[in-house]
Amino acid sequence: MACRRLVTGSALVLFGAAPCTGRLDVSAPPGPGAGQYEAVATAASVGKVKNLLVALPPSDAEIQAVSADPNALRGLVKQWVGTPQYTAKLQTFFAQAFAN
Repeated sequence: MACRRLVTGSALVLFGAAPCTGRLDVSAPPGPGAGQYEAVATAASVGKVKNLLVALPPSDAEIQAVSADPNALRGLVKQWVGTPQYTAKLQTFFAQAFAN
């Protein structure tokens, strides 16, 4: 059992069967088993990433590039984060996140 901390007032109370190591001792959840998820089509995954970053749909050329080489997505992401749309989306996010 991982250690748990409970702060009461100014006292820190440790409880649990295992000694506290000061590290977050959390085991990873088990991976998905057979039939628990479906693979997403390349067009859908590229579309989700581009929409998240710049709120635009991917072009056919971008989808074809990632279909031919999945590592091409890294270059596309670098390209998308250099656009004015990315800056605008990020500014909107932070304005909403830290608004009173």
